[in-house]
Amino acid sequence: MATRDPLTLTLVYGSTREGRLCDTLVNWAAEQIRDVPDFALQVIDPRDFDVPADFPNAASASVRQLQNRLTKADAF
Repeated sequence: MATRDPLTLTLVYGSTREGRLCDTLVNWAAEQIRDVPDFALQVIDPRDFDVPADFPNAASASVRQLQNRLTKADAF
């Protein structure tokens, strides 16, 4: 039986505001998923990117980096 590459499962934090609760959820979910051999886990925190509050005409380098990471995901 042929083996397949693991699916890239991406957890994305749902908020950038102070006092957010998604840290707890992402940490719990990552702990549950981390050792499952069928998944390659990627965690994305929008706070790590300089994401503008409005929608500019052109994406910044930071937004392009975020887009690149998101396109590598097989599932969210």
